[in-house]
Amino acid sequence: MQGSRIAHSVTPVLSAREERLTLVNSYQSLNPFDEDRTIFATFNRIDGNAPKFEYARHQAWRATGKLDYLLNQANYFGKTKNITELLDLTIADLQRAKDLINETIIEPLPWAEWAEPTEDSKFKQVSGDEKSSDRRRDRSSGGLSSIDDSRHGGTSKL
Repeated sequence: MQGSRIAHSVTPVLSAREERLTLVNSYQSLNPFDEDRTIFATFNRIDGNAPKFEYARHQAWRATGKLDYLLNQANYFGKTKNITELLDLTIADLQRAKDLINETIIEPLPWAEWAEPTEDSKFKQVSGDEKSSDRRRDRSSGGLSSIDDSRHGGTSKL
């Protein structure tokens, strides 16, 4: 369950003797090829200095999983196209993370309306579709459409 995918609300604490502590359970697939639904913008604004480092760690974990697949499971001997696609996918994810962390791009919040970017806008807005469009490839094209990842309970479609 993703908080951005369901309606929910929180009652504000107007006064208390001590500081409020909020704990949020967040769940994500262990398969690094599954869609990443993390929305960096949601916590970058409110969590002090931690978000950029934690998001970088998250993306490093996902990249490590993809490269681990290449090292230990993929049988891409003589399949230059498959090797290149996997490396390009990993590089694109890391580049996007770098751009978000450096605030050279921003992603729209799924529940907010965004104005069209202006010519003098400092940021390029990135949609969720743009975020994951390169992850889905058609098997007939010889791309990375299906990866057998038995450690995570099955086959993942890209």
